[in-house]
Amino acid sequence: VWQEAPSDGIDLDEAGVMGICRELFFAGSDTSVHGIANALYLILSDPTLKARVMADQTTALPALVEEALRLMNVVQFRHRRCLEDTEVGGVTIAKDQIIILLHAAANRDAERFPCPDKANLDRPDPTAHLAFGRGIRSCVGAQLARAEMQEAVAMLLARHPSVALHPDGPAPYFRALYMRSMGPLHVTLG
Repeated sequence: VWQEAPSDGIDLDEAGVMGICRELFFAGSDTSVHGIANALYLILSDPTLKARVMADQTTALPALVEEALRLMNVVQFRHRRCLEDTEVGGVTIAKDQIIILLHAAANRDAERFPCPDKANLDRPDPTAHLAFGRGIRSCVGAQLARAEMQEAVAMLLARHPSVALHPDGPAPYFRALYMRSMGPLHVTLG
């Protein structure tokens, strides 16, 4: 981080580097845990999705993970400092201005994602969401997180194919604001 940031046009001091390292630590643990919970919620709340993933873990499972990331993006927003004067959607943003990127809203843009509030395992470009950012600020652990989510869902379905939300358990809801997941996920194992 310390060595490569200047070549990407980013000036960092010690506090900035420590902040990035702290973010990498949480991204490598909390984000995957929340992402797994969201993917599980999707299949446990929709028997059709679950049946499709159980029948096709080569195509449907990765698509499920991408839809969970898009629909229930763990990180709802991020702040960024604009590196140069620019214009977005007719609005001028000055260099060094802090902006807030609302990934959750962008991932449900109806112009980009038809039927944005529904999980669709057949989207033509399933990774087009912003769950892991874009460009030089893309998540370095995105592929690992995807693999962890796929493996966790596959393992649960292999060991407990009858897993279902507990009918008498409390209804899951989004917990937290910045990093969030559906919970509690009380289940029956069959």
